[in-house]
Amino acid sequence: MTAGPLPRGVFVSVRIDLPGTEVDRWRAETLLRQARPEGDDDRPVESSLFGDELSFAAASLDEALEVAARYGVALPVSAVESWDTEDVDGSAWTTVRTRGVLGRRATVGGLLAHLVRAARSGDQYAEVHESPAPHRTEDRHLVTIRGYLPSWDAYADLAEPLTCLLAAAASHGGGGTAFMLGDLSVDVCHLVRAVQGAVVAHSYDKQDPSDEEFAEWGLDEATATGILAGLTAWRARAAGSGGAGER
Repeated sequence: MTAGPLPRGVFVSVRIDLPGTEVDRWRAETLLRQARPEGDDDRPVESSLFGDELSFAAASLDEALEVAARYGVALPVSAVESWDTEDVDGSAWTTVRTRGVLGRRATVGGLLAHLVRAARSGDQYAEVHESPAPHRTEDRHLVTIRGYLPSWDAYADLAEPLTCLLAAAASHGGGGTAFMLGDLSVDVCHLVRAVQGAVVAHSYDKQDPSDEEFAEWGLDEATATGILAGLTAWRARAAGSGGAGER
């Protein structure tokens, strides 16, 4: 690509296409109930948007919170959604599950609304567009998401939910791709494809894919340029309105 130097961060491009008759059911799908990418079936979904799960060598919730505090982890009781204690090789361990911004019952519609709210409040840039798409038949629905993630935490929080978003579309006769490319403390090139009920995820050194592969997965030069222009305009609006800005 020749879009020029990109700011430090991760650029996101998502394209989803599904039957118009399935849109409402797709938006109501619970993200954490979706199929996992091939090879990741047994790996739990990790995103603080859903809530974190932390385990401590402790026999009770109070003791677990004390241990967390000793290690500098801020964990107020109000942030705890649930917990349980079990014996592991003769020692008591308490697992604490925290409340996420979206929660473990988050839906496709809830995630899309969260992205829009975060952009409007000046917290994080994202554009969500839904349309019948004039180049397609009237019974198809096209969803595109373009965004920018300024930190590793922001990337880690959104990568898994976006994968669930695609998996939900695949389960309703649709499909799509997600491309996350950028430079943080390490290069990031994460690709997800969902089609015919299956989800495939790949991570590469970002030098590996060709320009043709970039375009196929949804990040050609025009898309990269559009994201950069949108990010610049969003930053200007956030600065003018006294928004929170990127965190």
